Amino acid sequence: MRARFEADYARLYGAGAITLGTPVEIVALRAVGTGPAAALPASKSGETGIAVTALAPACKRLVRSGSDAEARIEAGIFDDAELRPGQLVQGPALIERWDTSIWVPEAVTASRDGMGSIVLEVL
Repeated sequence: MRARFEADYARLYGAGAITLGTPVEIVALRAVGTGPAAALPASKSGETGIAVTALAPACKRLVRSGSDAEARIEAGIFDDAELRPGQLVQGPALIERWDTSIWVPEAVTASRDGMGSIVLEVL
């Protein structure tokens, strides 16, 4: 892994930017697993029997919109830890997690499925 990192670093910043023997610290690591899953619960209320209710945001905040650094849009702010199956978040919104934020654009809804995943659906 270190050799691959050093090769990518040299390609991006030049071979002279690497100091050989210098410790390398992993700051963030992401692992993704894939494989077959057996009979996952469906995410739609009609299929699971969970009543869907629209969730009101705890607060709203102006957030950057698009590539224009000055463009702002008002978005509802939701705490991921508080989102339960059957609760529906309507975009534009941010679902804040301890490690990231999930952007829910306008004309998109977000809900938690039976496995705990956040599912986005375009209206």
